[in-house]
Amino acid sequence: MNVVGATANLIYAIFSIYSVLVVARFMLQLAGADFYNPISQAVAKATRVPCAAMRKVIPPFGKFDTASFVWLIIVQLIMICTIRFFEGSLSAYLAVPVTLIIAALAATAAAVLNFWLFAIFIEIIGSWISMGQYNPFLDLVSQVNRPIMEPIRRVIPPLGGLDLSPIVAVLGISFIKNVFGL
Repeated sequence: MNVVGATANLIYAIFSIYSVLVVARFMLQLAGADFYNPISQAVAKATRVPCAAMRKVIPPFGKFDTASFVWLIIVQLIMICTIRFFEGSLSAYLAVPVTLIIAALAATAAAVLNFWLFAIFIEIIGSWISMGQYNPFLDLVSQVNRPIMEPIRRVIPPLGGLDLSPIVAVLGISFIKNVFGL
Protein backbone atom coordinates (compact mmCIF):
# COMPACT_ATOMS: atom_id res chain seq x y z
CA MET A 1 0.00 0.00 0.00
CA ASN A 2 1.33 3.43 -0.86
CA VAL A 3 1.38 6.55 1.31
CA VAL A 4 -1.73 8.02 -0.33
CA GLY A 5 -3.73 4.85 0.29
CA ALA A 6 -2.52 4.63 3.89
CA THR A 7 -3.44 8.29 4.46
CA ALA A 8 -6.87 7.72 2.95
CA ASN A 9 -7.41 4.72 5.25
CA LEU A 10 -6.33 6.73 8.30
CA ILE A 11 -8.67 9.61 7.42
CA TYR A 12 -11.50 7.16 6.78
CA ALA A 13 -10.92 5.55 10.19
CA ILE A 14 -10.92 8.92 11.98
CA PHE A 15 -14.10 10.04 10.22
CA SER A 16 -15.74 6.67 10.91
CA ILE A 17 -15.02 6.89 14.64
CA TYR A 18 -16.32 10.45 14.82
CA SER A 19 -19.33 9.45 12.74
CA VAL A 20 -20.16 6.73 15.29
CA LEU A 21 -20.09 9.38 18.04
CA VAL A 22 -22.46 11.65 16.09
CA VAL A 23 -24.78 8.71 15.32
CA ALA A 24 -24.68 7.79 19.01
CA ARG A 25 -25.62 11.34 19.99
CA PHE A 26 -28.51 11.35 17.52
CA MET A 27 -29.75 7.91 18.60
CA LEU A 28 -29.44 8.69 22.32
CA GLN A 29 -31.54 11.82 21.92
CA LEU A 30 -34.03 10.09 19.64
CA ALA A 31 -34.50 7.27 22.16
CA GLY A 32 -34.71 9.67 25.10
CA ALA A 33 -31.85 7.83 26.79
CA ASP A 34 -30.52 8.81 30.20
CA PHE A 35 -28.51 12.00 29.67
CA TYR A 36 -26.77 11.59 33.04
CA ASN A 37 -25.26 8.24 32.12
CA PRO A 38 -21.44 8.68 32.01
CA ILE A 39 -21.22 7.29 28.47
CA SER A 40 -23.98 9.59 27.30
CA GLN A 41 -22.10 12.50 28.88
CA ALA A 42 -18.90 11.53 27.03
CA VAL A 43 -20.73 11.33 23.69
CA ALA A 44 -22.36 14.71 24.34
CA LYS A 45 -18.99 16.31 25.18
CA ALA A 46 -17.30 14.88 22.08
CA THR A 47 -19.96 16.31 19.76
CA ARG A 48 -21.09 19.38 21.70
CA VAL A 49 -19.41 22.19 19.74
CA PRO A 50 -20.62 21.44 16.19
CA CYS A 51 -24.07 20.28 17.32
CA ALA A 52 -24.58 23.37 19.49
CA ALA A 53 -23.59 25.59 16.57
CA MET A 54 -26.00 23.72 14.27
CA ARG A 55 -28.78 23.92 16.87
CA LYS A 56 -28.63 27.74 16.75
CA VAL A 57 -29.64 27.55 13.09
CA ILE A 58 -31.66 24.32 12.99
CA PRO A 59 -34.15 23.76 15.84
CA PRO A 60 -35.15 20.27 17.01
CA PHE A 61 -38.34 18.71 15.70
CA GLY A 62 -39.91 17.05 18.74
CA LYS A 63 -37.60 14.23 19.90
CA PHE A 64 -35.83 14.35 16.54
CA ASP A 65 -32.56 16.25 17.01
CA THR A 66 -32.39 17.85 13.60
CA ALA A 67 -29.06 19.57 14.30
CA SER A 68 -27.14 16.38 15.09
CA PHE A 69 -28.77 14.61 12.13
CA VAL A 70 -27.73 17.42 9.76
CA TRP A 71 -24.26 17.39 11.33
CA LEU A 72 -24.09 13.63 10.70
CA ILE A 73 -24.95 14.19 7.02
CA ILE A 74 -22.27 16.89 6.80
CA VAL A 75 -19.68 14.58 8.40
CA GLN A 76 -20.58 11.86 5.89
CA LEU A 77 -20.35 14.41 3.05
CA ILE A 78 -16.89 15.55 4.17
CA MET A 79 -15.78 11.92 4.55
CA ILE A 80 -16.98 11.03 1.04
CA CYS A 81 -15.31 14.11 -0.48
CA THR A 82 -12.04 13.38 1.31
CA ILE A 83 -11.97 9.72 0.26
CA ARG A 84 -12.92 10.60 -3.33
CA PHE A 85 -10.15 13.22 -3.34
CA PHE A 86 -7.56 10.59 -2.41
CA GLU A 87 -9.02 8.21 -5.00
CA GLY A 88 -8.83 10.96 -7.64
CA SER A 89 -12.56 10.83 -8.40
CA LEU A 90 -13.76 13.92 -6.52
CA SER A 91 -14.22 15.98 -9.68
CA ALA A 92 -16.75 13.44 -11.01
CA TYR A 93 -18.80 13.80 -7.81
CA LEU A 94 -18.56 17.59 -7.80
CA ALA A 95 -19.72 17.74 -11.43
CA VAL A 96 -23.11 16.38 -10.35
CA PRO A 97 -23.76 17.65 -6.79
CA VAL A 98 -26.97 15.61 -6.52
CA THR A 99 -24.86 12.45 -6.66
CA LEU A 100 -22.78 13.68 -3.74
CA ILE A 101 -25.88 14.53 -1.70
CA ILE A 102 -27.47 11.15 -2.43
CA ALA A 103 -24.22 9.40 -1.49
CA ALA A 104 -24.08 11.34 1.80
CA LEU A 105 -27.72 10.49 2.60
CA ALA A 106 -27.10 6.81 1.80
CA ALA A 107 -23.96 6.82 3.96
CA THR A 108 -25.93 8.43 6.79
CA ALA A 109 -28.70 5.83 6.54
CA ALA A 110 -26.10 3.05 6.47
CA ALA A 111 -24.35 4.51 9.52
CA VAL A 112 -27.60 4.65 11.51
CA LEU A 113 -28.64 1.12 10.51
CA ASN A 114 -25.15 -0.28 11.23
CA PHE A 115 -25.15 1.46 14.61
CA TRP A 116 -28.47 -0.19 15.43
CA LEU A 117 -27.20 -3.61 14.31
CA PHE A 118 -24.13 -3.33 16.51
CA ALA A 119 -26.22 -2.04 19.41
CA ILE A 120 -28.53 -5.06 19.13
CA PHE A 121 -25.58 -7.48 19.05
CA ILE A 122 -23.98 -5.71 22.02
CA GLU A 123 -27.23 -5.99 23.97
CA ILE A 124 -27.53 -9.70 23.15
CA ILE A 125 -23.96 -10.51 24.19
CA GLY A 126 -24.15 -8.19 27.20
CA SER A 127 -27.31 -9.87 28.46
CA TRP A 128 -25.44 -13.18 28.58
CA ILE A 129 -22.32 -11.78 30.25
CA SER A 130 -23.71 -9.46 32.94
CA MET A 131 -26.85 -11.25 33.99
CA GLY A 132 -28.43 -9.45 36.95
CA GLN A 133 -25.67 -6.84 37.27
CA TYR A 134 -26.04 -3.15 36.46
CA ASN A 135 -23.77 -1.86 33.73
CA PRO A 136 -24.17 1.78 32.57
CA PHE A 137 -23.03 0.94 29.03
CA LEU A 138 -25.47 -1.94 28.60
CA ASP A 139 -28.26 0.14 30.14
CA LEU A 140 -27.62 2.84 27.55
CA VAL A 141 -27.52 0.30 24.71
CA SER A 142 -30.84 -1.10 25.89
CA GLN A 143 -32.34 2.39 25.90
CA VAL A 144 -31.11 3.02 22.35
CA ASN A 145 -32.60 -0.27 21.16
CA ARG A 146 -35.94 0.25 22.88
CA PRO A 147 -37.62 2.18 19.98
CA ILE A 148 -37.02 -0.72 17.60
CA MET A 149 -37.41 -3.62 20.07
CA GLU A 150 -40.57 -2.60 21.94
CA PRO A 151 -42.91 -2.72 18.90
CA ILE A 152 -41.51 -6.13 18.00
CA ARG A 153 -41.92 -7.38 21.58
CA ARG A 154 -45.59 -6.35 21.52
CA VAL A 155 -46.15 -8.53 18.45
CA ILE A 156 -43.81 -11.39 19.41
CA PRO A 157 -43.70 -11.78 23.21
CA PRO A 158 -40.77 -13.64 24.80
CA LEU A 159 -41.11 -17.42 24.71
CA GLY A 160 -40.28 -18.47 28.24
CA GLY A 161 -36.85 -16.97 28.80
CA LEU A 162 -36.08 -16.57 25.09
CA ASP A 163 -36.58 -13.14 23.53
CA LEU A 164 -36.90 -13.42 19.74
CA SER A 165 -37.22 -9.67 19.12
CA PRO A 166 -33.46 -9.14 18.47
CA ILE A 167 -33.56 -11.78 15.73
CA VAL A 168 -36.56 -10.11 14.07
CA ALA A 169 -34.91 -6.67 14.42
CA VAL A 170 -31.63 -7.87 12.88
CA LEU A 171 -33.48 -9.54 10.01
CA GLY A 172 -35.56 -6.38 9.43
CA ILE A 173 -32.54 -4.09 9.43
CA SER A 174 -30.63 -6.47 7.14
CA PHE A 175 -33.62 -6.56 4.79
CA ILE A 176 -33.78 -2.74 4.67
CA LYS A 177 -30.03 -2.54 4.01
CA ASN A 178 -30.28 -5.08 1.18
CA VAL A 179 -33.33 -3.46 -0.43
CA PHE A 180 -31.66 -0.04 -0.52
CA GLY A 181 -28.15 -1.33 -1.19
CA LEU A 182 -26.65 0.16 1.96
